[in-house]
Amino acid sequence: MTPRERVLSALAWQRPDRAPVDYWAEPCVTQRLLEDLRLKDKDELLDHFQVDVRALSAQDPPLKDLPGGIKENYWGERWGKVKLLGAEEWFHVDGALAGAQTVDDLERFDWPTPDVFDYRPLKAQLEKYDGYATRYGFADILERPALVRGKEEFFCDLALRPEMAHFMVDKFTEFYCEDLTRALEATGGRIDIVLLLSDLGTQTGLLLSKEMLQTFFVPYARKLFSLAKQAGVKSMLHSCGSVRAFIPELIEAGVDILNPIQVGARGMVPVELKEEFGSRLCFHGGIDIQQTLPRGSPDDVRREVRTRVGELGHDGGYIVCSTHNLQNDTPTDNIVAMYDLPARRGPGGAALNRPA
Repeated sequence: MTPRERVLSALAWQRPDRAPVDYWAEPCVTQRLLEDLRLKDKDELLDHFQVDVRALSAQDPPLKDLPGGIKENYWGERWGKVKLLGAEEWFHVDGALAGAQTVDDLERFDWPTPDVFDYRPLKAQLEKYDGYATRYGFADILERPALVRGKEEFFCDLALRPEMAHFMVDKFTEFYCEDLTRALEATGGRIDIVLLLSDLGTQTGLLLSKEMLQTFFVPYARKLFSLAKQAGVKSMLHSCGSVRAFIPELIEAGVDILNPIQVGARGMVPVELKEEFGSRLCFHGGIDIQQTLPRGSPDDVRREVRTRVGELGHDGGYIVCSTHNLQNDTPTDNIVAMYDLPARRGPGGAALNRPA
């Protein structure tokens, strides 16, 4: 099978020749892998690991430099640099709308449109990634509004100033619906998966009540996912944490693929998820970055990949990946082991064998 055939087969709950894989990692990890494996660039790294999915992206405008070493993007989302796990990384600080008090304050903000993106590079990316499954987008309709607003203020808005929360979420949804429309036009509809990122869970349960998620997330997500469905594109949601209690609502909203299946979070038991939702939902992730990848051996990692393929991919419906971006505390040998080809064929050597 070609990589694209492998992915689309899995997403149609059909039997691929082996479980497809994806690659998500922090930039510092990618750079380390390039050095350790003596590879020239990320595309060569993905080829080395036989990754089946390639990310398409319009060209973003450059970040603005603010006083104090702060960076700001077109949304007013802001970052400061900190040292974590032996490497410097950018972490969020309060965004440009942290001081807003009313909807009028929000309306006065210089809201971006997709005019900030250059979609012309998408054509060349499609040519380069011919034969691979393609994933587009970095949409976020809940968490990014909270980052621009400041998380404490945004959570207060949800409870005390719902008109402000709705205004924010609607602005982001409108932007990303138009962004997807333009990307589909620029690619002739050759996008296989659209990605929405909005963390809804904590380690032990939902981040917000079901009622709040039904009010402030589901109707807006449905707009984006409906647009994708009309174009024949699969909708993928990234949400960390324990979201099992809300999966039926996510399916109703139009989610086709759930990432990252954080197996260490409460209730995110792969066998149970597959049994309960596997006929209506595909899974992406499942290889634990909290314990196995950073603290296990390469054999532990291979064993977990084989297990996950057996649990989640025994009749298709699964893409192997880490349960979040690979972090700098994961040894190179363990990352190499995660992409071990025999492990992708499951516990009995075939990707769709059921777990014992």
